[in-house]
Amino acid sequence: MTTKRAGTVGAKLGGMILAALFATGRVGAGEPMLHFDVREPFEITGHVFTSGSITMERLRAFTPTTTLVEVWVDGACLGVISARTVAAETPAVRDEAIFRREASGRLVMVGYRAVGPGDGGTYRFLDGAGPGTAGTR
Repeated sequence: MTTKRAGTVGAKLGGMILAALFATGRVGAGEPMLHFDVREPFEITGHVFTSGSITMERLRAFTPTTTLVEVWVDGACLGVISARTVAAETPAVRDEAIFRREASGRLVMVGYRAVGPGDGGTYRFLDGAGPGTAGTR
């Protein structure tokens, strides 16, 4: 019962966030897009693909440490997800997708690194966990 209630609250909160973004005209007005081609099975935001092209656009900062990112795979929008800024050992020299590999061998995208001022940095999806392996675009 608690899980169902938490899911409902999360869905309502997500809907309010998206409504606020649409009301301010910020959706689709974000930073430059990132593109990553993945040539093996992967998962992102709970969706599984045999391979595909991931496109991400940073929409705006939600809090000082959290940003909202719109995610597309092969031209289909998966939605807006939140990612938190994490400290990187070294600055990114190219845009990179960050994955962890499951025991089954499938990649699970858990974040990304971007080059550049303003939107540059390392980001982890809030539901992503575990160590990652980087893949460049």
